[in-house]
Amino acid sequence: MAKYENLLKPVRIGKNVVLKNRLLSSNGLPHFLQGPENWPNDPIMLYQAQIAKNAAIVTIGNWTNLKQRESRGDGAHFPMFNIKDPAVENSLALYCEVIHMYGAKATIAVNAVAPAGYGVCDSEGGGGMMMGPPPGGPGEEDDDIAPGGGMMGPPMDEDMSEEDKKKMMEEMMAMMGGGKKKAVTPEIMQDIIKQVVKDCKYWKDIGFDGASFHMAYQGPLCAQFLSPLCNKRTDEYGGSIENRARFPLAICEAVKKELGEDFIIEVLMSGKEAPGGITIEDTVAFAKLAEGKVDILQIRGGDGDEAHPTTFNSTKIPVTLEVSEAVKKSGAKILTAPIGGLQDPDLAEQWIAEGKMDMMAAARAYIADHDYTKKLTEGRGDDVVPCIRCNKCHGASMTGPWISFCSVNPTIGVDHMTERLFKPADKVKKVAVIGGGPAGMNAAINLIDRGHKVVLFEREAVLGGQLIHADYATFKWTIKDFKDWLVYQCGKKGVDVRLGKTPTVDEIKAEGFDTVIVANGAEPNIPDIPGLVNPDGSLAANVFTPISVFGNVDKLGKKVAVVGGSEIGCETGMYIAENDRDVTVLTRKNTLAPSAQRVHYNLPAVGYHGLKRKTGCTTIGFADGKLSYVNHKGIEKSIEVDSVVISGGLNPRQEEALAYYGAAPEFYICGDAAGDGEGNIAKVMRSSWSIASMV
Repeated sequence: MAKYENLLKPVRIGKNVVLKNRLLSSNGLPHFLQGPENWPNDPIMLYQAQIAKNAAIVTIGNWTNLKQRESRGDGAHFPMFNIKDPAVENSLALYCEVIHMYGAKATIAVNAVAPAGYGVCDSEGGGGMMMGPPPGGPGEEDDDIAPGGGMMGPPMDEDMSEEDKKKMMEEMMAMMGGGKKKAVTPEIMQDIIKQVVKDCKYWKDIGFDGASFHMAYQGPLCAQFLSPLCNKRTDEYGGSIENRARFPLAICEAVKKELGEDFIIEVLMSGKEAPGGITIEDTVAFAKLAEGKVDILQIRGGDGDEAHPTTFNSTKIPVTLEVSEAVKKSGAKILTAPIGGLQDPDLAEQWIAEGKMDMMAAARAYIADHDYTKKLTEGRGDDVVPCIRCNKCHGASMTGPWISFCSVNPTIGVDHMTERLFKPADKVKKVAVIGGGPAGMNAAINLIDRGHKVVLFEREAVLGGQLIHADYATFKWTIKDFKDWLVYQCGKKGVDVRLGKTPTVDEIKAEGFDTVIVANGAEPNIPDIPGLVNPDGSLAANVFTPISVFGNVDKLGKKVAVVGGSEIGCETGMYIAENDRDVTVLTRKNTLAPSAQRVHYNLPAVGYHGLKRKTGCTTIGFADGKLSYVNHKGIEKSIEVDSVVISGGLNPRQEEALAYYGAAPEFYICGDAAGDGEGNIAKVMRSSWSIASMV
C-alpha cells in the first residue's frame, strides 16, 4: 500500500471523467510570467506543465480584458489574452493540449458579470473582497504619524504617483463591486446565464475541460448573491440560502445542460464568513442543492486574506477544513476541496482518509515544489519543500521589479530558460561552502544534487544563520519549518557539515578544494546616532541588534524602542511585544514595512501585537533612558525607554569573503555576503542556487 494512497487515488466525476489523483491546482499563476504577448507564452506554458505533472486539474484565470493593461498596479501585469484574434486560439488550444499531455484536466475561471450599474440588489459600495484588518495600533499620537502612510506599506507605496494611486483605487473598487447599483432583474439574470453558457461553450471548443466559477469573498456577482452581507433582496432570490443560491446554481445547471455532464464545474465559495454572512450550515445546504449541477466545491475563507494565509493568521490546519468536514458528514454528493495553506502531504492524506475532504486544493504547494507528486509517489513526503506562506508569488511590491519568483523555489520565473543558462556538471568537484545559513545550506544541497562532494563550514554550533530567529517567534513557524528542512536535507544528502568552524585560507588550500563558495552572510548596520555605540565600537548598554534579541528577550526592559521600521524591525518588535513588552517602532518612512509583500500580507500582527508606531520620525540620540527623535513636523521630542533595538539594515561581510579568493581555482560569493539578500530569503535562495548551478 502506497504511503499516500488516498492523495494519489483517482476519482471519477461526471460520466466519463477520471481525475488522476486528488490534487487540484487552483487559479494561482505567478503574476509576471507574461510579457507583452497577448497569448500564453512559453514561460506560462512551461509553468503550467510543471503544475500539470502534479495536479489532476489545472485552472487558469480568464484574463481577456486588454484594457486592464492600460492601468498601473497589480492588475496591469496579469497575462492578457486577446481572444478577438483567431490566431490566439492556437496558443490557447496548445495550452490545453500541454495540460492534457500530463494526464491533467484544464479548467478556466469564468465569472457571471452584470451589466454596468447593476448588482445583486440596490446598493452603494462594494463587497468584502480581500479586505484586511483596519490599520492602527494603540497609543499613537497624531503628530508622530506621517501623512499618507498606513499601518504598513503597499498597496499604496509612497513612491507611487497620485494618478497611479487613483487608478489603482478605481481598479480595486471595480473588483469589489463598488459604486451605486440597481438590482438585477430575473430577465437580466437570464441574459447573464445565456452569456455564461456561450462563454463556456467557447472555452470547451478551445479545449478546456471545465469552468471554475468564483463565488467567494463577496466580490463577484454570484458571491454577493450567496452572502447575506450583500444580498438584501426580499424576492425569491434573497433571504434563505435556497433563495440566495437560486441564481448561482441556475448558471451551473444551464452550463451542465448545454455542455454535458462531463464538462467539469467547480464552484469557489466562502465556506464561513464573518457574523451575519455565510454560515457552515449555509454551505452544507448549498452543497446539497448543488448535487448534479456542481462537481467540485472548493471551499475558501471568508475573505481573501483568510484564503491566502500567512504565518500571522494561520496554522497547518486550514480554517476551511471544518466546513469541508461538515459537508462530507451531511452526505452531500459533491467533491469537497478545502483551500488555504494545504501542503503537508501527511496531513492531507490523513484528512482524506478520515472523510474530512475529498481533494487538496492548493496553488503555492506546487509553486514551492514542482516535484510534489513525484515525491509522494516515491513515499518521500519529508522531501517536499515547505512553502513559507510569504505570498511573494503575488509579487513583491507595486513599484516592481515586475518579475515572478518564489522564496523557496528559485527556478520560478526562469525555469523556461534554466537548461540554456546552466549545463550539467562535467566532472565531480570538491567544494567548500563557508557559511551555514540559508544560502550556504541551499548551495550545498544543490551542489550535491549536481554530483559534487561538499564540505559545509559554519562558525556557530548550529546551522541556520539568521533563520535561527524563527525558533523563537511563534508567528515565524513556517520559516522554522523551512530552516529545519534545509538542515534535514543537508544531513540526508550527505553534506560534510563542520560546525563551530571558520576555516582559514591555508586550511582550504591544504584540503585541495576545487571550488570555494562563501556564504558568510551579513552583519547589522549600526547608524551613526549618538548614544548607540561606545567609544570602543561596542554597543552601548541596553542597545541591541535584531538577531541578538531572539532567544534573549529577558535581557530587555519593559519599555522597548525599535529604531527602523523595515520588515525585520517590525517583526522583531512583534516578537518582543509577544513577550509582554511595551514596544514602539520608529521609522523615517511614512509607513511601516514599506517593502513588505502587498497582497494578503498587511502585517496584521503589527496592530494585533499592540505595537505603537512613529512614522516620519528621525531618531537623533539615546541617553539617560530617553530616545530623542524629530517628527515629520520638525518638532524634537523624546520617549522614555529601557532598551533600544537598532534595525538599520545589514552590511555584507565582503572583506571577510574576499579573503578566500585564491584558496581554490574557482571562487564565488553568494547570498547576503554578495549584497544579494538584505535578509530576504527569496534573494539568497536564488543567488545560492544559481551559483551552485554554475559549478
